[in-house]
Amino acid sequence: DIAVLVDVGATVGALEACIRTAAKGLLKDVTLFDIYQGSNLPAGKKSVAFNLILRADDRSLTAQEADDEVKLVLESLEKAFGAMKHFHKHSPAVFNFFPLYFLPFEEYDVFDKL
Repeated sequence: DIAVLVDVGATVGALEACIRTAAKGLLKDVTLFDIYQGSNLPAGKKSVAFNLILRADDRSLTAQEADDEVKLVLESLEKAFGAMKHFHKHSPAVFNFFPLYFLPFEEYDVFDKL
């Protein structure tokens, strides 16, 4: 799962298209699961969260491959929309320790924000 902070004018369709374009072939599906706008976000911004399904048809993915794919997606969203990685407290990634997560734990201590 990833959550990004973008301008309120950014459309879900444009964000999803950017995600699909950035992925190098391991992305099998993208699903929007939350949009949040609130007083705790900067003015003119919204948080948009997507579930990404990554899979190789011929092998199991390594954590590094998954991390690299997510990094490409986030870099593309940042370049195209000025998107910033955003902690999303409702993300299943907080509670399930799968190799797909929106922030490496060493970069952001999610447990301080629960």
